[in-house]
Amino acid sequence: FTERHDERWRLFLDGLKAPNDRYLPLVRAQGMTIYVTEDGRNRLLQTPNGLFIEILGKESPLTIQGDAQFIALDMDRQSGAIAALDSRGKLHLYQQRLYSGVFDTGLQVEEGMLPRVLIANEGKQIALSDGQNLIVLDELGKLRRRHEFHYPLGAMAISPDGKWIATSDAEIGVVRLYDGMSLMPAFQRYAIDLAADSRRVNPAAGAQPSTSSPSVLALTSRGVLGFALGALLCVTSVTKMRPVPAPQG
Repeated sequence: FTERHDERWRLFLDGLKAPNDRYLPLVRAQGMTIYVTEDGRNRLLQTPNGLFIEILGKESPLTIQGDAQFIALDMDRQSGAIAALDSRGKLHLYQQRLYSGVFDTGLQVEEGMLPRVLIANEGKQIALSDGQNLIVLDELGKLRRRHEFHYPLGAMAISPDGKWIATSDAEIGVVRLYDGMSLMPAFQRYAIDLAADSRRVNPAAGAQPSTSSPSVLALTSRGVLGFALGALLCVTSVTKMRPVPAPQG
């Protein structure tokens, strides 16, 4: 869609809903990524021509400071707050279309790693990763926690209330759940085992995962966990995971 001001564009946006009529949080189509708030009033559009914020149907460009190049983005689904990580490891925050500030994170974005940004709790909690480290900051850019992982991070997700952060091991496919504030590990299990324990909606389909590591993760505040293993989609519960033993001493 090069022209986003006609009726076809509005019909396209209105159709980006799940079967329960809820707005899809993120859609990639025709070189564009669209982030949507739960009520559908705010949209963040990442296009080849730049970033645009749409509020109540009115679209405007998102101001980018200097020559910053954003490599990871997220928008809080309740408040519409936006967090963006640039190629120099700096965090840029927005309150809808208003620029809040830029903050040093200390992250080093290296080739081959997957940088991630997750924003939750109405914009009050931001989790960022350079693929090997995870940090949690508040809405003022203040560092709350930092954790270095012993495995390369793959997909990540944060619960809307910020209570939990889910990660996947990019090499062996273990899904782990961490406390969203302390970053202490709480639960873990192989994604392929979680999928095997889940009830198949269509047993006749017989879909087998083509990979053991999730390409995407989703997590609700009630502990519902969703992920994809190739073409296989799985929705399960954190209660199906195994508790991580508490450290001794």
